[in-house]
Amino acid sequence: MPFVQCYASQVNQVLMNILSNAIDAVEEKQNKIQSGVLQEECFVPTIEIQTTCLEKERVQIKISDNGIGMPQDVIEKIYDPFYTTKPIGKGTGLGLAIAYQIMHDCHEGILQCSSGVGKGTTFILEIPCHPQTAPLLQNV
Repeated sequence: MPFVQCYASQVNQVLMNILSNAIDAVEEKQNKIQSGVLQEECFVPTIEIQTTCLEKERVQIKISDNGIGMPQDVIEKIYDPFYTTKPIGKGTGLGLAIAYQIMHDCHEGILQCSSGVGKGTTFILEIPCHPQTAPLLQNV
């Protein structure tokens, strides 16, 4: 993988927000299976991280889980500030809104989500290796 010029702490925040949500999603699915709400044999909670070097000097990070998943109407709101699907006191609804802002505004990147109820969720991050708008970035 090539070096990427970026604000490392901000990209780490994006990754941690997505991974935290993935952990919550697989735990929720496992809890629903154990309580009998969902029927699924041989469920193994899984989170996969895949990195790829794309053409035009871009890096892609794909984070997938096999958790509870989300319907389309929820996916359309996940980047809205203060929107959360979590119980009161568990989440602020700011994690993905901030992640989206960091990727788009600070890094000229892309943050996409695809999901299916009961099938899991995949987030795709794409970051240019040398963004045009941030001359004082550091290599990670």
